[in-house]
Amino acid sequence: MPKLTTRQTEVLAFIREYRRRNAISPTYREIANHFGWCGPNAVVGHIKALVRKGRLSMMTGVSRSMRLVQHEGRVCRHCGQPV
Repeated sequence: MPKLTTRQTEVLAFIREYRRRNAISPTYREIANHFGWCGPNAVVGHIKALVRKGRLSMMTGVSRSMRLVQHEGRVCRHCGQPV
Protein backbone atom coordinates (compact mmCIF):
# COMPACT_ATOMS: atom_id res chain seq x y z
CA MET A 1 0.00 0.00 0.00
CA PRO A 2 1.47 3.39 -0.96
CA LYS A 3 2.65 5.48 1.95
CA LEU A 4 0.89 8.76 2.73
CA THR A 5 2.61 12.10 3.19
CA THR A 6 2.25 13.86 6.52
CA ARG A 7 -0.32 16.27 5.07
CA GLN A 8 -2.30 13.46 3.41
CA THR A 9 -2.40 11.69 6.78
CA GLU A 10 -3.69 14.88 8.41
CA VAL A 11 -6.36 15.36 5.73
CA LEU A 12 -7.48 11.74 6.05
CA ALA A 13 -7.66 12.04 9.84
CA PHE A 14 -9.74 15.23 9.52
CA ILE A 15 -12.15 13.54 7.11
CA ARG A 16 -12.43 10.52 9.40
CA GLU A 17 -13.14 12.67 12.48
CA TYR A 18 -15.57 14.94 10.61
CA ARG A 19 -17.53 11.91 9.40
CA ARG A 20 -17.54 10.45 12.91
CA ARG A 21 -18.96 13.68 14.39
CA ASN A 22 -21.35 14.64 11.58
CA ALA A 23 -22.26 11.35 9.84
CA ILE A 24 -21.47 13.03 6.49
CA SER A 25 -18.27 13.88 4.62
CA PRO A 26 -16.85 17.42 4.73
CA THR A 27 -16.94 19.65 1.67
CA TYR A 28 -13.70 20.74 0.03
CA ARG A 29 -14.28 24.22 1.47
CA GLU A 30 -14.64 22.82 5.00
CA ILE A 31 -11.37 20.92 4.60
CA ALA A 32 -9.64 24.07 3.25
CA ASN A 33 -10.98 26.17 6.14
CA HIS A 34 -9.79 23.63 8.70
CA PHE A 35 -6.23 23.73 7.35
CA GLY A 36 -6.21 27.49 6.71
CA TRP A 37 -5.88 27.11 2.94
CA CYS A 38 -7.13 29.88 0.64
CA GLY A 39 -9.87 27.85 -1.00
CA PRO A 40 -11.15 24.45 -1.98
CA ASN A 41 -8.82 24.14 -4.97
CA ALA A 42 -5.98 23.57 -2.51
CA VAL A 43 -7.76 20.39 -1.37
CA VAL A 44 -8.11 18.78 -4.80
CA GLY A 45 -4.56 17.40 -5.03
CA HIS A 46 -4.70 15.85 -1.58
CA ILE A 47 -8.06 14.19 -2.25
CA LYS A 48 -6.91 12.86 -5.63
CA ALA A 49 -3.79 11.40 -4.00
CA LEU A 50 -5.86 9.72 -1.26
CA VAL A 51 -8.14 8.19 -3.90
CA ARG A 52 -5.14 7.08 -6.00
CA LYS A 53 -3.52 5.52 -2.92
CA GLY A 54 -6.68 3.60 -2.13
CA ARG A 55 -7.63 5.42 1.09
CA LEU A 56 -10.76 7.23 -0.19
CA SER A 57 -13.40 6.54 -2.78
CA MET A 58 -15.68 9.13 -4.34
CA MET A 59 -18.68 9.25 -6.65
CA THR A 60 -18.16 11.65 -9.54
CA GLY A 61 -20.53 14.61 -9.51
CA VAL A 62 -21.97 13.82 -6.06
CA SER A 63 -21.46 16.31 -3.24
CA ARG A 64 -20.02 14.97 0.04
CA SER A 65 -19.40 11.54 -1.48
CA MET A 66 -16.01 10.83 0.14
CA ARG A 67 -15.93 7.38 1.69
CA LEU A 68 -13.11 5.92 3.73
CA VAL A 69 -11.84 2.68 2.23
CA GLN A 70 -11.64 -0.12 4.77
CA HIS A 71 -8.49 -2.24 4.65
CA GLU A 72 -7.97 -5.66 6.08
CA GLY A 73 -5.50 -5.75 8.90
CA ARG A 74 -4.87 -3.31 11.68
CA VAL A 75 -5.11 0.42 11.00
CA CYS A 76 -4.33 3.26 13.40
CA ARG A 77 -7.70 4.80 14.27
CA HIS A 78 -6.15 8.27 14.61
CA CYS A 79 -4.20 8.60 11.37
CA GLY A 80 -5.44 5.76 9.16
CA GLN A 81 -1.98 4.30 8.59
CA PRO A 82 -1.56 0.52 8.64
CA VAL A 83 0.11 -0.81 11.80
